Amino acid sequence: MAAAERPLAAPDGEAGQALGGGDAPATVGGLWSWGVLAIAAAWLAGALLAPLAAERGWAVAPLLYLLYRPICHQLPERSFELWGHQAAACHRCVGLYAGFVLGLLVMPWLRALREPLQRRPWLVVVFALPLLVDVALLRHNTTWSRFATGVLAAVPLALLAQLAARDLRRRRGAALRS
Repeated sequence: MAAAERPLAAPDGEAGQALGGGDAPATVGGLWSWGVLAIAAAWLAGALLAPLAAERGWAVAPLLYLLYRPICHQLPERSFELWGHQAAACHRCVGLYAGFVLGLLVMPWLRALREPLQRRPWLVVVFALPLLVDVALLRHNTTWSRFATGVLAAVPLALLAQLAARDLRRRRGAALRS
């Protein structure tokens, strides 16, 4: 098998089976997981590329800001400034989106985190606690505390998304076989 055809192996040697299923490299739900990753990455990119679109005068810019408005306050003082314009999402939301993408990418290799979360999914709440503390300290939090707590809270959520993708794939496969 050529190097390009070989599945990427997780460090613990579970090539393609990193989280118990799928034939795609280091994923849980194969194609479903790649789809979730593509959507999550596009969502993150949209939030960060809206300022570039605004700076260049592209017609899509107002639509991007409008798309994120229902789920983010978009306060200028709590948003990254890129290309002379604020991002379409605040520091914390960008952190949540980035953490989710990061979690999708690294979770297959984090056995020490993955296995306890698979056995007790409610543990994701532990990762959200710093975010909740940061929100409670509204007057004293910073750009980077908002961003970092968003990342931390979202990384383990990626595992739950991958497990859901795996279940959807299995159900679809079972329905096709019957």
